[in-house]
Amino acid sequence: MKTLRRILALIPLMLLWLMLSALIWGFVISRLTDTAPARKLEIYIDAPAPGADAMCAALEDAFLPYDGIDMLRVHTFEYAMFGGSPVLTGDIFIIPASTLDAYPHAFAQYPQSFGANSVYGFPVAYSAEDARGAAQEYISYLNEDYVVCVRADSVHVQDGSAFELVRLMLDGKTEPSVR
Repeated sequence: MKTLRRILALIPLMLLWLMLSALIWGFVISRLTDTAPARKLEIYIDAPAPGADAMCAALEDAFLPYDGIDMLRVHTFEYAMFGGSPVLTGDIFIIPASTLDAYPHAFAQYPQSFGANSVYGFPVAYSAEDARGAAQEYISYLNEDYVVCVRADSVHVQDGSAFELVRLMLDGKTEPSVR
């Protein structure tokens, strides 16, 4: 009976050890598989994106030969994340045009070469009127206009890679490639 009590007394310690080891190994694996912010581009989408992984793969096929970029990531987000660390490290945001007023200085201005189809100077990713948009096969846009914004203090504003990726998305280069 005493042996059983000793074993039962150790169960909480074993569970604690198990949780700590899982946490530590998760951290180690994420550090080994991640890359520096200057070598990756992160896209955040404020709409349901059931095809985010497929979109990321298609963009990688079209974009990763770009000098200095090793990784692309595509995430969906909730506005509760604004102010959180994922949004502070993101580079490109596909957001409803109606929310632009809330973040007047958060996004970089685009070069003039992006054309006239814009809202407040940001390229339109999805037009609710036309029901057409960029990467529509991956993103389930809601019934409103969406724009593509680049975070003003992104490391990829100066090297132009964020704008080049936006150009690829708007030009329809998110089609899956055949290998």
